[in-house]
Amino acid sequence: MFHFAGNAFLRTYQLLVSPSVVTYRIREQFFTLKKESRKPFFFIPTSWSNYFYWLSVREFNLDHWNFRWLWHPLKRLGRWARFISTTKGQQVLLGLFILGLLVKVLVPVRGMGDSLSVYLTWACLGIALFSVARAFAMYTHIVNGWLLLVSGHFWIAFLSSTIFVINGLAVIRLYTR
Repeated sequence: MFHFAGNAFLRTYQLLVSPSVVTYRIREQFFTLKKESRKPFFFIPTSWSNYFYWLSVREFNLDHWNFRWLWHPLKRLGRWARFISTTKGQQVLLGLFILGLLVKVLVPVRGMGDSLSVYLTWACLGIALFSVARAFAMYTHIVNGWLLLVSGHFWIAFLSSTIFVINGLAVIRLYTR
């Protein structure tokens, strides 16, 4: 409790003092400015230096690139995976999950062929990706989006062989419809 109160007092003090410190620094710079004789990057042309400064202020257009190359394709994939958010699609996913659990319990992992294990891994990852992408692209049904996120985590947990952890969560998935 003492820590929280002390942190709150410190932040309040910083907010109250910061404008006066900035004003003091600006006045000091106005009256005692010493122009540097040589720029640190004198070998870079001024136009390039200004361009890099402009890019750094705009954070190198990372927002644009993130949206264009990460979020927009993820939303497009989510819109393409509309079939997952329907009732029949969720029933198929639940059936596949139960079938996968049965295969994983009945067939030992060491006895399973390498090719079957690889295909099962890629199938689970693909289903998890589609579930998360569809949940990201859903705007109207919040509960369905949350359930799709949870089912994506189920598929990832299925890969890591934590069957006992996800058994209780699968019951929650059934009863929240």
